[in-house]
Amino acid sequence: MNTYAGFAFSLQMKTTKVALFKVTTIESNPENWELIKNSIPVFNKGHIATIKAIKTRFYVDLSIPETPPSITLNADDIIYVIQVKGLARLVDRKEYTNEEIANASFSIEKVEVLEAEN
Repeated sequence: MNTYAGFAFSLQMKTTKVALFKVTTIESNPENWELIKNSIPVFNKGHIATIKAIKTRFYVDLSIPETPPSITLNADDIIYVIQVKGLARLVDRKEYTNEEIANASFSIEKVEVLEAEN
């Protein structure tokens, strides 16, 4: 079993023709942020500002791998998908303001692979 954390989930991550997923919204609390922190990170350098916003808001320091892994999900794997609303794409600057971070909403989706068959 592998546990991952990222900002997106794609069906291309599955390795089999048939897969059954369970998606659950979990609370944005310190215990769940710790689960994310201890997961295999699937973040990239384009996420730096959002990761800094998470650190500012929740005091969680998430790491960005030098090269993000290309993952394949198998039975019993989990990916925590962080959903962010209210933070626009940064075009002419590199960081969000404290006000933008305070007004943004963050949710966590726990995607579990229950079954996978060829």
